Amino acid sequence: MFHLPVITSDLKNVVSALKAEGIMIYGTDMHTGLSYRDAKPQGAPYALLLGNEAQGISPALLSVADEKVSVPILGKAESLNVAVAAGIIMYDWIR
Repeated sequence: MFHLPVITSDLKNVVSALKAEGIMIYGTDMHTGLSYRDAKPQGAPYALLLGNEAQGISPALLSVADEKVSVPILGKAESLNVAVAAGIIMYDWIR
């Protein structure tokens, strides 16, 4: 954090600006999303929205996502920690 620029802005405005630039928005949703593996971006710029494990992404932001994705959960876990889910998705998508 001390070596990276930090931008403070309303996330709705950021998402709107990204969409206006033609950037695909992926939102994580453990209830309706398809597997992140089936939605892997293919070279085009994209943004990944992640919510916390208790509440997820707000319905307003999730509604503007171009694609909803999830990380399939094995066993009886209710959800993944958001940092773990982010790491799994981003690691796979950059390979």
